[in-house]
Amino acid sequence: MYYDYSISKVCVVTNDETLFYPASSLKRYINILYLKHDSSLEGRKDSFRHLMPSKKYIPIYVHSKLCLIPFPDGSWVNYFNIERVKKHNNEFEIFFKNKTIIKINCVSRMSTTLLHASQSLKMIDA
Repeated sequence: MYYDYSISKVCVVTNDETLFYPASSLKRYINILYLKHDSSLEGRKDSFRHLMPSKKYIPIYVHSKLCLIPFPDGSWVNYFNIERVKKHNNEFEIFFKNKTIIKINCVSRMSTTLLHASQSLKMIDA
């Protein structure tokens, strides 16, 4: 998921298709997702900060099939679409269920973000 500034829409890439939604920013689009579930983006962030030590790059749980994790390029990825992660020295390879592979250089940041997403989802399932 990312914001396409050229058309002023949020782009959501799924396994089957690419969808565009009108929104003035990615943050506002995510907040709308939360409002549909009787919450808000800031409320979810505050809740996460209360449970986990992280204050930045917070994974955002929306519902049982959508947990958004921030990527270094400013996009957001659904944690549940990740099949596996491989770490090579200073790089991550993230393998998605749709067979897409993304390479990322921010290893320490991504390690922390993925770990916190995993830990917070375990708390929600408990």
